[in-house]
Amino acid sequence: MSTPEMKASMEEMMKDPQIRAFAESPYAGASMRVSEDDKGTPIINTKGVPDNVLAAMLKTEANLSFQKGDFEGAVRKYSQAISNDLSNAILYSNRSAAYYSLELYGAALDDAERALRLQPSWGKAWGRKAAALLAQHRYDEAIKAYESGLQCGDASKLLQDGHKLALSQKANPTPPPQCSQPLPQGLAEADIPPARVVAMYRKNGGSLPPGSAAKRLYDAYAHTKIIYF
Repeated sequence: MSTPEMKASMEEMMKDPQIRAFAESPYAGASMRVSEDDKGTPIINTKGVPDNVLAAMLKTEANLSFQKGDFEGAVRKYSQAISNDLSNAILYSNRSAAYYSLELYGAALDDAERALRLQPSWGKAWGRKAAALLAQHRYDEAIKAYESGLQCGDASKLLQDGHKLALSQKANPTPPPQCSQPLPQGLAEADIPPARVVAMYRKNGGSLPPGSAAKRLYDAYAHTKIIYF
């Protein structure tokens, strides 16, 4: 990250009340000060920063990556933020959006459901879930998810529009795209590169055949964070 980018990131972070309160407290000490590593690259010192504040800082960086269209970078930063604040529904919801933008609809659905377990009455999270289901051509489930979201206090026009779209697509369904590159016969699972699995996942409309080698690999990569999707 360049010095101007670091400065912009710090300015954005200070808009977060939680981060600003810690930075201005006597407990901050040398924390959150910009310094340089041995190569002269600017870095933020996070030693002594509480987990929840560090999560908020990482969330800010992730949001900036998302806004720039760097969805893979956003997923990485959201994942790091989540590791510091496992009960933050917003982080799962935001990572769901990043996964969706990468056309990784299964992962987007998983994170939307995690957000809903933490905050069941959050319309935005229902919208994330519905959008991921709709992208997988699971029309009835998507419609129900949109309807659940519309019953929440923060129901928005986006949920209304999504509900209409789901009803329209159910009335005029299109077949989901089929995987055009099956895994080679006889190839050991360990020899299949992650990028190949991701490519198959996208070509197959955000899903892989249950029990298949590709599905097992996808689950392993996604949940052990061998790579970030």
